[in-house]
Amino acid sequence: MAAPAHDQPGQVVLICTVVANAKLDDCTVQSESPAGAGFGEKAIRASKEMRFRGPVGARVKIPMTFRPPESEDSER
Repeated sequence: MAAPAHDQPGQVVLICTVVANAKLDDCTVQSESPAGAGFGEKAIRASKEMRFRGPVGARVKIPMTFRPPESEDSER
């Protein structure tokens, strides 16, 4: 799978299970756009740092949007 393109936006929807200590486990990519651009993999890695309040064992849907960093030119 390709690395995420840093100059394009992307969207991912993960489905995860809430486990002890509000952590997420068993995350899978439900959708990724653009497909094959690596955003799904990036979202899975990010989910390991997330916390989610919900009952243990609950399956949750987590939408994520990735945006390219603003260039210095666009800040002027």
